[in-house]
Amino acid sequence: MENFGEQLSQFPRILLVDDDKFLVEFFVRVFQSHGFQTVCCQNGEEALQFLEKESSNFDLAVIDLLMPIKSGWDLIRQMKAEDSLSHIPILAMTGLNLSFDEYSEIKNMADGVLVKGEFDITALTETVKKLMQIEV
Repeated sequence: MENFGEQLSQFPRILLVDDDKFLVEFFVRVFQSHGFQTVCCQNGEEALQFLEKESSNFDLAVIDLLMPIKSGWDLIRQMKAEDSLSHIPILAMTGLNLSFDEYSEIKNMADGVLVKGEFDITALTETVKKLMQIEV
């Protein structure tokens, strides 16, 4: 019989990086309802420290662009620059109105972009599954 830890490792893992506690709770509930295991960090620095230990164990990183200490922009740049982290697909989230140049930049760095407040749960979960290469 497999132990519980081994069973958990079979579920897709998402790293969720956002400083908005209410939004984090919402995303965790949505992701768990679809069978995803979610690890949460409050800022880019905390996420990098965690990724140093666990980088190979994530199927997707969902990262808010605007956070204290280390922004999502900086976290994404660092993840893409490091060989040990560049394999993790990234879904960038923002509540800001991005300029055309900013939107183009994040579109080039991340695998997907989510504008907070302009999505529905079905579109979110389909995007997450697509980025993790899970059949929708």
